[in-house]
Amino acid sequence: MIIENKVVQSFDTAYEQGGLSLLVDKVFAYNNKSSTVYPVPFKYCKACDCETPNIEDTCIACGQNVESKPKFYQAVLKEVKGNVLDHVYGKNNRLTIKERMGNDNATCPDCGENKWMILADESVAVSQGGKPYIECLSCGLTTHL
Repeated sequence: MIIENKVVQSFDTAYEQGGLSLLVDKVFAYNNKSSTVYPVPFKYCKACDCETPNIEDTCIACGQNVESKPKFYQAVLKEVKGNVLDHVYGKNNRLTIKERMGNDNATCPDCGENKWMILADESVAVSQGGKPYIECLSCGLTTHL
């Protein structure tokens, strides 16, 4: 299906501004124009749990394939034994906790606690930041190691 990028962007903008209701109105208006050659079909989206406009089986509202369901993952906290920097960076690591965190106890600068979770490589912080990130388990502060 060939739909111009500016039309798709206008659908995205409509969804951001008014949610699914405005998006549907915008798509109906587009489909009912006499100049529309390729109308946007509606199809049941499992993630949205309703009929939504889609382009090539991608829901315009949520951006997922209409056949996909939301996925949830559960992290399991397991204490890292030994030097966490060696665990994360390998044995060639040259950093110390004091150099990285400001003190030997790796206390959080926001709340003063020192319990941290290493974020998964698949997390947005790690994948966009390009380095290991940790989150304070007490207050949620996120920083890189």
